[in-house]
Amino acid sequence: MATVVELIAAMLKREGIRFMFGIPGGGASIDLLDAADREGIPFVLSTHETAAAIMACTVAELTGNPGVVLTALAPGIANAANGIAYAYLDRAPLLVLSDGYPWGSSQVVLRQNLSSRQLLQGITKWTASLSADWAIEALHRAFRLMVEDRPGPVHLEIPDDVAQKQVAERPVPPVTRRVMARLYAGEPDGLGQAVDRIRAAKAPAIIVGMGIRWENAYLQLRTLAERIGAPVFCTPKVKGALPENHPYSAGVFIGGKLEMEILGRADLIIGIGLDPADMLAKPWRYPQPIIAIDRVPNRDEIFHAEMELVGNVAEILSMLAQSLPAERKWDESVAPSYRQRVYDALALPTRGLAPYRVSDITRELTSDDVILTTDVGASKLLLSQIWKPYRPASVLMSNPLGTMGCAVPSAIAAKLVFPNRQVISLCGDGGFAMRLPELATAVQQGASPVIVVMRDEALSQIRIKQQKKGLATVGTAFKAPDYVKIAEGFGATATTVATEAEYADALKAALRSRTLTVIDARVDPSQYPRQFDAIREL
Repeated sequence: MATVVELIAAMLKREGIRFMFGIPGGGASIDLLDAADREGIPFVLSTHETAAAIMACTVAELTGNPGVVLTALAPGIANAANGIAYAYLDRAPLLVLSDGYPWGSSQVVLRQNLSSRQLLQGITKWTASLSADWAIEALHRAFRLMVEDRPGPVHLEIPDDVAQKQVAERPVPPVTRRVMARLYAGEPDGLGQAVDRIRAAKAPAIIVGMGIRWENAYLQLRTLAERIGAPVFCTPKVKGALPENHPYSAGVFIGGKLEMEILGRADLIIGIGLDPADMLAKPWRYPQPIIAIDRVPNRDEIFHAEMELVGNVAEILSMLAQSLPAERKWDESVAPSYRQRVYDALALPTRGLAPYRVSDITRELTSDDVILTTDVGASKLLLSQIWKPYRPASVLMSNPLGTMGCAVPSAIAAKLVFPNRQVISLCGDGGFAMRLPELATAVQQGASPVIVVMRDEALSQIRIKQQKKGLATVGTAFKAPDYVKIAEGFGATATTVATEAEYADALKAALRSRTLTVIDARVDPSQYPRQFDAIREL
């Protein structure tokens, strides 16, 4: 018979788990590390549990399989909470495994005794404590909950006295992520109604959200867009779901004014996986009827759908494309012209190295399938509009939670998953400073992304808000350390640049290198206020 930790490790292996991330404690987590090592599952030791959770989420976002993070009890699980919240709002399937006191001890012990289940209840889909008698059922439930409906995190506590208990052998069916198409539109012939509604529309537009990711429905999206000739907006988290060099790609949807140039002309909106967590917190402004296509019903009602097609998104899109005639409802010049106007509004020259030029040069020098990670703040606000992804699932950011410090761990994890693809992190120095110790993780793992720190020594987005309100600019400026010396101290290659030519040369060298590279880019933030005003007008 297998022990509880052996059962966990075997199930992780069977479900395609490629890495575990985290910081172990002295309890059941070290028993699990031993069992996982025997199953051939590598453990990536991080320097902070939040970074570990974000790395695990990145693996999930890139592979479709759940990520796994392992922590100690009280301080470990508390440290991981922000990363778990990332999984919750950014819709990443994440299995959180933590140490736990035996039941009897947990009733009386005070030292390091926090109720992890109470702590995580609001940011997980389920949290439970494992027992030997119910371990199989609990693990099966955990995997189903992580990946079905809107994916998210599940937490399982492993009490010290449970880890090595024997589990009765019995067959366990594999966990499936396949959800068959279930259609709802008021009547049984819902698909036919949706087909008729789209055929009747003279100018349908498509808005794509996070729900497209988990059936990997990018090819089906492209087929439908080309079939009906409709412009496609993507919410920030799925930027590039339709690559931005495609004639029907209209770029990023934020629910702003400039988008009315296209959406104001539409007479029908097709929302595909449109998740309100990835939209700005303001009322829906579009009066057109909506057909909502998602794996979950639209219970949030941030927008109201005239029809809903609920089930496997890829299958539904395929059925629609097969049922609709080929016709060009929009001219192919509309979306590219719109994207160019957005770029022109943001490409404002500066005396020093302009952040938008860092993006442009990076795009010019990297491959079509480069993976970009970015952090929260001024850089993300700009990059979400002007970066041009040419492959789906090649832009990693935290938009629904919007947590700082996500870019560096995401880049490290992306390089572990795809060691032969270029991985670039364009992040602000505020977010970089939060995760600077993870450079040690990258070097230890042999991961070699290129980390570009757009240094302006301020929390620029917050500072601009202070200035707009006429408030004192307090608490938003900081003195940055010598990033080059620190990076070199960790074993990375590093350099400082202040001009376009210097940056281009440094990036070319970094892309040729097989070692972790940090580029300290001294950017000129003087145009951020005008750019943010322009984005607000978008």
